[in-house]
Amino acid sequence: MPDMPMGPPGTAGPPAAPPMPTPPAAPPPGPTGPATMAPDMAGKRQMGMITSIIALNALERAAGMLGGSASEEGREILEAVIKLRKRFGTAEPDLQQQQLKVLGAGIPAVQSPSPIQSDAFQSAIKQRQATQGLPAPAMA
Repeated sequence: MPDMPMGPPGTAGPPAAPPMPTPPAAPPPGPTGPATMAPDMAGKRQMGMITSIIALNALERAAGMLGGSASEEGREILEAVIKLRKRFGTAEPDLQQQQLKVLGAGIPAVQSPSPIQSDAFQSAIKQRQATQGLPAPAMA
């Protein structure tokens, strides 16, 4: 008689297949861990505050160019700046300089025109002025 594997003692026939593992239960809906939490925005918030202060400084300079508190436009700008300064305050000058460097890094470099482009610009200017009846520009 061939050797057939037998099941546990007291049973006839081959051993039964192992039972199928039960699938894990579905996770409950909603946040399940730290990956679903919002990122810390402290750095972006600080950058936004400093950028706002730089913008307020620019508005103050613009108000001065418009006549300051002696002109209607200047007064309106200064009133807005005073209101916003209460909310945003001021920043240390070195932080402002550093932020300006960061902002400036995103600006592409300016290229000087090549001699060919320069000649083309000059001829375009001359043609434009000739069509408008203006005298030719003096060449330096």
